[in-house]
Amino acid sequence: MARGWESKSVESQQEEREAAKAEVPAPSVAEQERMRELGGLQLSRQRILSQLACARGNHQSMLRAALAELEAKIAVLMSS
Repeated sequence: MARGWESKSVESQQEEREAAKAEVPAPSVAEQERMRELGGLQLSRQRILSQLACARGNHQSMLRAALAELEAKIAVLMSS
């Protein structure tokens, strides 16, 4: 008998989980694209930061400019 009760409890938990998934709307195609672009920009930012740690002279200036541009794009995507 205890086994049947446990089975019903698991079944009800699975049903609740499925109902919760159904309530959350899937992101739109535009939202998926925005998130994909944001992820790519954040990866590029991390790469530039790691390169900046050992860069010198003109290369460092170029990386700082690229970093500023990436951060501006990230800010625009985060606000929309």
